[in-house]
This record gives sequence, structure tokens and C-alpha cells, in this order.
Amino acid sequence: MAESSWAWRLPTVVQCILPSIVMALIMFFPETPRWLLSKDRREEAIAIMAKYHGEGDPSSPIVQLQLHEITEDFSVTRNDNPWWEFRELFNSRGARYRLAMVICMAFFGQWSGNNVVSYFMPGMSILLLNVEHKRSDTFQQWSKTQELRTPTSNCSSTPSTLFSVCWLLSTVPPYSTSSVVARC
Repeated sequence: MAESSWAWRLPTVVQCILPSIVMALIMFFPETPRWLLSKDRREEAIAIMAKYHGEGDPSSPIVQLQLHEITEDFSVTRNDNPWWEFRELFNSRGARYRLAMVICMAFFGQWSGNNVVSYFMPGMSILLLNVEHKRSDTFQQWSKTQELRTPTSNCSSTPSTLFSVCWLLSTVPPYSTSSVVARC
């Protein structure tokens, strides 16, 4: 199987099984009460909340509480403009700060750990090992001409050192910024 194309097709097919089941069954899922209330379908929303939260009783206290919370949230956050305005991201210093933190967290999340290693390390390892090999050969030639018999250093620690530095530089900033974001 390692030589056939099923080596990459089989994991793809396996990963498609559950999403396919969800796609087939999603038409049978009920709409959310929040969506139904936003489309002025109040009775259907109450019936769904009663079925799943109120044991079939539309006058259940929990159903009434959820209905009140959703309608109150709509009255506070409802906007007549159907398009979201991006000016809200930049209109205050705090909003700009939060936007910068979200962008930094996304960037550092993508460029920490395996992403950096899998993208850059193969080329860097080959480059570093070739450079170290050339240095070692040059040093051996120089030591022979100088009649020094010192052993050359082991170059296998260079990639692991570089990996450690990359890991440190790509993981420390997200941890330090997450504590700042948590305090906001």
C-alpha cells in the first residue's frame, strides 16, 4: 500500500466519512431558537425550547428564561444595518488593541511548533549540515597543514540547537501576550 496512491487517499476518505454523515443528516436538525426568533417565528422557537429544555412544557421557567434572555439580547444588539461595520474594529484604542492581540495570537498560533519546523527545518538542516561539513573539512585540512591533531567538533547538535531557538522564539510571545489579554 505504501507504493500505491491509496497511501494518501485512504486517510482522506476516512476523514470524509463523518462530515458526509453530518451533511446528510443536517436537513433533519431543527433550527436554533435564536435564529427562529430573529426571523419572527416565535411559536416555533418556543416549541423547540420546550421540547429540548422544558420537557414539553412551553410555560416552563427555563424556557421562559431563555426566551426572555434571547429577546433582551436582541433588543440590545439588534442593528438595522444588515452589514457589519468594520469601523468598530478601529474606533477606539481598546478595539485596536484587541484587534492587534487577535492578529498576533493567530500569527503566533500558526507559526509555533510544528508549522515552523515542517516548513523551514528540512531546508535549514540540509544547509546547516552542508556548511558544517565544509567547515569540518576545511578545519581538517588546516589542522593537517599545521600538524595539529585535535578532533573536530560534532556537528549534530547544530540542528537541535536551531530547533530549540526557533521553538523558544515562536512560543514565548504567545504565552506572554495571553496573560496580558486575559487581564483586559
